[in-house]
Amino acid sequence: MRALSGLERKQLLRSARQRGVVIQAEALSVLTEIYSTLFSPNFGKFVETLFEYFQEVSDGSDILTEETSHKLFASLLRMSKREAGEIESRLTLIDAFQVPVPLFNRSSKAYGIDENAKPTLLSGPEEKIGMFRKRFELLLQRTLRDERFHLPETHDFVDTKVRLTEIESLHTQSGRKTVLGFLTQLEEGTWFLEDLRSSIQISIKNAQFTPGIHTDGSIVLAQGEVVGSLFVVDTLGSPSAEKRLDSLAAISRCDLFGPALEDADRKLLAEKETEDGEAMILFLADVWLDTKQVLGGFKRLLQGFQESKIAPAVIVLMGDFSSPQLSATEQAVNLQSNFGALGNIIADYKEISEQTEFVIVPGPNDPVSHS
Repeated sequence: MRALSGLERKQLLRSARQRGVVIQAEALSVLTEIYSTLFSPNFGKFVETLFEYFQEVSDGSDILTEETSHKLFASLLRMSKREAGEIESRLTLIDAFQVPVPLFNRSSKAYGIDENAKPTLLSGPEEKIGMFRKRFELLLQRTLRDERFHLPETHDFVDTKVRLTEIESLHTQSGRKTVLGFLTQLEEGTWFLEDLRSSIQISIKNAQFTPGIHTDGSIVLAQGEVVGSLFVVDTLGSPSAEKRLDSLAAISRCDLFGPALEDADRKLLAEKETEDGEAMILFLADVWLDTKQVLGGFKRLLQGFQESKIAPAVIVLMGDFSSPQLSATEQAVNLQSNFGALGNIIADYKEISEQTEFVIVPGPNDPVSHS
């Protein structure tokens, strides 16, 4: 592998001008690294592929900056791995403050991303209200996608379908109705159903409950009839679940967990999931590395996996990583050596260390969580 020669740099800049692209000087060193790492000595393919992918990462700009060149490098590296039948990792770690916020557009009946949402650590009361409203909207749309709630355009076979009724309409309609709402106690000891527009007191004394956990604040489907000012519930349960493929079809290409995977990556990941259908992800919390009992238990855990010829795909270790009796100063001093001891334990189990990915998640009292 070799770097770009002076002549090749001139040819690259000339090709950029012909395409109306300006390459900043700071980007040239990154482009040279891209060439030497992925394309050398095929300069022609490098130029052709470079400007093809530049259109995808440039956000409409015609200036190739140093930042854009790093995006190009990452994108081309993924392309190279796909061509080799590889995938970078089975894991994608997503910053909680970068997770997109979904928004349902009633006009287009499609999901999009709320561009105005700005996640913060300490949000105001209006954010909590908005959270409940969005949760209700998401479950309402999921319920309406259920075949049982698809009302036909004609009146044929209407008795085989279920019609949702808004709470504010219950008093104007007679007969047995189905309502989606929050199960709440607006008055202590008294149960209500509440949707986005109204609320009504309910009686669940003689109600039958479908399997599930129904708690204060949960969203439920309730069937019953209004008697006076009371909605007498005869059946109460959770909204039905939805298959993963149906959910993906509903949200289209709206990625709810960060940067969207390219189609080729999705296909390769699906193949990997099929090949390794028994993959295991293990979560361990309060891993106090200064405690012999915890380290001993961790050793026994890895020993058991190794003896069983099983290597988890991922082990997530979550803090706090120091026991509560240690002061902040003692934690900071001991943490590095404690992680060294953890690394030595993992290294003792060769199959685990080679096949398992480890993810470290600091706890609220770990020194690193405040940096």
